[in-house]
Amino acid sequence: MLKAPAEVSETRWKARLAVAVEVAGLRVIDCGRVPLAELPRTRITYSGHEEGASWRREAEGRIERIRKGDLRLVVTDADGQPIHGATVRAELRRHAYEFGVAVNVETLSQDTPEVAEYRPRILELFNAASFENAFKWSNWDGEGKSDDYRERTLREVEWLRSNGIALRGHVMVWPGWRFLPESIKALRGTDRQDEIPARVRAHIEDIATTTRGMVTEWDVLNEPINNHDLMDLFGREIMVDWFKQAGELLPGVPLFLNDWGNHDEVSEAVHVQSFEDTALYLRERGAPLGGIGLQCHIGGVLSAPENILRTLDRYQRTLGVPVRVTEFDVNSEDVELQADYTRDFMIALFSYPSVIGVQQWGFWAGRHWQPRSALYEKDWTERPNGAAYRQLIQETWHTDESGQTDGAGAWGMRGFHGTYAVSVTVGGRTQEFTVDLASGRDQPVTLVLKRD
Repeated sequence: MLKAPAEVSETRWKARLAVAVEVAGLRVIDCGRVPLAELPRTRITYSGHEEGASWRREAEGRIERIRKGDLRLVVTDADGQPIHGATVRAELRRHAYEFGVAVNVETLSQDTPEVAEYRPRILELFNAASFENAFKWSNWDGEGKSDDYRERTLREVEWLRSNGIALRGHVMVWPGWRFLPESIKALRGTDRQDEIPARVRAHIEDIATTTRGMVTEWDVLNEPINNHDLMDLFGREIMVDWFKQAGELLPGVPLFLNDWGNHDEVSEAVHVQSFEDTALYLRERGAPLGGIGLQCHIGGVLSAPENILRTLDRYQRTLGVPVRVTEFDVNSEDVELQADYTRDFMIALFSYPSVIGVQQWGFWAGRHWQPRSALYEKDWTERPNGAAYRQLIQETWHTDESGQTDGAGAWGMRGFHGTYAVSVTVGGRTQEFTVDLASGRDQPVTLVLKRD
């Protein structure tokens, strides 16, 4: 047991040491040269990991109810007469739900064998994206970049859009000194400091107008919980001004508050409260808050899916706005656990009605802020978490059904909401159609075959 030094009074010792610790049976063992991976360890897990967990069954039930619908088709000839016995196949080509990824402009613009699979994998695995860094203020202004950086960025915007990838903007204002351009930091503490708010407004106008019609939603404000230098200097109301200006420039474009954390009200109570308070502050002062972004970089603490669902319930009660997971990844050396958590996190978030998408923060170890979190190794070998992700979106949550029309020319199926490629074959001749299955659709879609 720890003892107080003789020269220190008992009162002073107790004030300095609130807890006494007794240690017994301690042994030091020399294992020699043994690889770290072979040493015994306690495996990390999370509540709800077990097979058959009740939360997972409930989530899968919600997915069936809220992410799927009934598609009814009626096939007719050019004269409007129903065709009996036509073979119909409907395959989901694009989910309504957005499975996104952060991509890198420098990597997209490279033409090397190492990155040859980068573009094809984006198109194979994702239907939405953001830029990892290109829209951040310093990069947008070209600090430390080539003279054509903005031009290259806009070329990649067009490539994403031309391939049906919805692009979200990240980020207009990241209000900590360390994330602001050098041109802004140079004004700090000078007699020109009061120019900063106008410079921020000019930046918002520049990036909003340049990308108008190209970007489907914007993170107006990023990480104010611990990046609040501009608010400290000019007052919290300045956040509201940024949202109002963006709303005037981009009417109809959802504007997001984005912040880090697992968003677990059990283990991160203070953080969740601060995030919620900021969102309420914005909305109560008239900011056009169109959604909240949850980063969810999962590290040492694997939040129970039930806790995240509880937090989503809370945000729905207090805020009632769309939710997007904007920066998801799982950093773990236990690749099996990493894959299981990726699967369970995706199931939980896909099952929640107000969540409109989940975005991976990168997918390839050759271009990832935490390579161990990537879905693919640098040589493009699929990692277990990549397999878990791919199996969900390409198999478990995929629809590919076929059958024949009845006497009324009708055929139907139940599938995930999204855009379908529909083929109709009659007498050896096949015609192709594109059909959207949307939530709430209850009217049949008539497919009229062209004349021979």
